[in-house]
Amino acid sequence: MVLLHCDWGPYHGCGLGYDKTTLKTEIVYNSTPNGYFGGIWMSGAAPSVDEKWQYLLAVGNGSVGDNNNSFCPVNRSESALKLTLPENT
Repeated sequence: MVLLHCDWGPYHGCGLGYDKTTLKTEIVYNSTPNGYFGGIWMSGAAPSVDEKWQYLLAVGNGSVGDNNNSFCPVNRSESALKLTLPENT
């Protein structure tokens, strides 16, 4: 997974995963697809990954949920995230 590093608005926290052989884009993650300013707080460093290849990220400065519903799984700014990759990646 590749994380884009910058802080120019409007921005979203984005991660991209590529096939290691073909470099075809396999995974796209956007922390705030229907929101705003969900930056991934990594300071340009690589994400943390556990032994199961789950990515651990801190996201901040933006919207949470749709229409400020914090229980909605969309628009996960102001969150600590654990992203699990599909089995075949």
